Amino acid sequence: MVGSSSSDTLVLASEGVTLPLSTSNIERLSLGMEDYVFKHRNSIDMGCWRCYPNRENLKIGTGLAYERENLPNDNQMVEAVIVVATVPDYSESDCSLDSVAKVLYFENFVPCSMPTALLGSLARINWKDYGLAIKSHLVDDHGDAVIEWENLQPFTTVELALHCYHKKVKKLGTHKKRLPDRSLVKNAMKLSLDDLKAKYPGLFLSPHAVKSTVSMHKSLVVFVLQIKKHVPELSRTIAGLILSSNDAHFTKECALLLGIQPSDLGKEGRVDSCIRERIMSIIEMNDINPRKRGREEANLLFHEGGGNSVVDEGECLYENDYDDASLSQSRT
Repeated sequence: MVGSSSSDTLVLASEGVTLPLSTSNIERLSLGMEDYVFKHRNSIDMGCWRCYPNRENLKIGTGLAYERENLPNDNQMVEAVIVVATVPDYSESDCSLDSVAKVLYFENFVPCSMPTALLGSLARINWKDYGLAIKSHLVDDHGDAVIEWENLQPFTTVELALHCYHKKVKKLGTHKKRLPDRSLVKNAMKLSLDDLKAKYPGLFLSPHAVKSTVSMHKSLVVFVLQIKKHVPELSRTIAGLILSSNDAHFTKECALLLGIQPSDLGKEGRVDSCIRERIMSIIEMNDINPRKRGREEANLLFHEGGGNSVVDEGECLYENDYDDASLSQSRT
């Protein structure tokens, strides 16, 4: 990324790619960071497709903070980008990933050394709220801001970029040099983390949220197991009610709802096994993703015409063996 002659945009220097003039500064910064990560922090000339076969391996969050009360043409802006890159398990790459990352810092569209005070404001963010943790941070002898991450997942790297500039700059050097507002830097980075968390729900959780999720999952498993334990008794009860009825029309309707022939009602265990399989199938289907299932139409245990979204007509099995002819008849 380099400064343009008019200093009003960030230009993406990426293998001859030309971006539309309408591309915003933060979009250019984000695309530039993608390119930076693909090239292993610009250590190679081309993107490493062995490590990152597609852009889905990069998770990106962006944030923009600015002064609300200042001179109309002198609003200070701070843009932040965070990239979490993960090399797939199946990758054959032998590239090394470092838990120590340099914070890319720009002022008014020019790469600069990051002031220690601004790095300190980043360190004061509660990173654990987003499933991350800083082990150490410093500005080295070259003026580079360096962060060492703690307890990263295997084959994962986290990269940060900050850009501080004024909303409108008529001429280079017309602004008096002053340190960017530390609260703006902190807020911009927090906004990028919030954006990351919102884009990828369930991935960047605090330790408390992870513990709560695990606890909730365990409770759900126990609850489902308790339900399954009572399924045989429930199926026998429903089957008993059907088989004990003397109403021929009622029993015929029940057979159609179960997807079996009325003549099969008298076969030992047939109705019980069919009902039990339907109940278990529905429990398992809703257990796959209970939140998603809650927003959709619930599966029906019995559906007019014999079919439902879980077990199609004639798919019910029962414990007693029967010959192929009766099986074929029950599916007609």
